Amino acid sequence: MKTKRHMAVNIQGLLNAYKGKKIDVMTDDDGNFVSDQKARIHLHNLQIQGHKYMPCAKCEGFDPFEHGCPGHVIEE
Repeated sequence: MKTKRHMAVNIQGLLNAYKGKKIDVMTDDDGNFVSDQKARIHLHNLQIQGHKYMPCAKCEGFDPFEHGCPGHVIEE
């Protein structure tokens, strides 16, 4: 069976979900978890650039402004 998966996060939704909590789910390019402060700075910088979405993984055709991940077909 084939399913289409969307792999993106709404930046404002993430910030709302972690209001009053530490963001401890983001990693750098080397796979190391980043501090709450670095995560929030990164998210803020993306928002300043007009980004609404952030990819959860490498994503070909990702649109950070309007649609996020176009979806990827995965064999189940």
